[in-house]
Amino acid sequence: MGNELERYRAQLNLTWPQALVPGVGLGLLTTFAHLGLLVPTIAVAALTLVVLLVWRPEELSVFNSGYEAVDSRPGDYPTWYYWAPVIPPAVTFLAGFALEPLPVAPVLAGTTYGAAAMLSMTWMCRRIGGQMARVGARRARKILAEPGLDGLTRERLDAAEHHRTLLTALLGVGAVDGLRVRLWKLNEIIGTDQSDLLTGARELRRHGLVGISTIDAGDDVSRQLLELTPTGVRVLGQLGRR
Repeated sequence: MGNELERYRAQLNLTWPQALVPGVGLGLLTTFAHLGLLVPTIAVAALTLVVLLVWRPEELSVFNSGYEAVDSRPGDYPTWYYWAPVIPPAVTFLAGFALEPLPVAPVLAGTTYGAAAMLSMTWMCRRIGGQMARVGARRARKILAEPGLDGLTRERLDAAEHHRTLLTALLGVGAVDGLRVRLWKLNEIIGTDQSDLLTGARELRRHGLVGISTIDAGDDVSRQLLELTPTGVRVLGQLGRR
């Protein structure tokens, strides 16, 4: 199951080329701005914006609205995560600040500012897509750490075995106990027939392993939201020990 989980999680992350688009754009913009080159600064900003708007593959989860969090809980995010938005400017400032007292050429200082901005922004963009998967994994670990074998019936284990791919995909993308993924997004990640996914999800719901929300889906079943229940996490964990 470990390899399957990693495969689903990997699909949530931006690839390095995709993460480099905003990273390189910010790096060049920072360098030109530091050197006082107004026209190149405006040109790079405009080009980066155009590329981000035009070159936007559908699989980029960071641009898709295929996820929903019902709530935020203690332990969902590490402390450093709340500082993530200020990491790129902070790294850029510190890198340039260290060079200011030195008799270096403006080009070198500007390049250092730009490199720091590029690396920090690329790193941050690379991690954005898989954030929900990491939060879902933390919630799953907390559920599995609780003592007891409540809910581990033979009927549930058999149903989970039959729909193991669906349950593993939900865990892989982080759709766990309050974190939800839309059916169309899950179908995109698994690459199977949407009606089969919905049929499997409904069967698993009857066993209490999966939750389905239709609150804003209307007649569009692809917008229904799916999540693993705590019982579903425990049953899937038990299957993994077989």
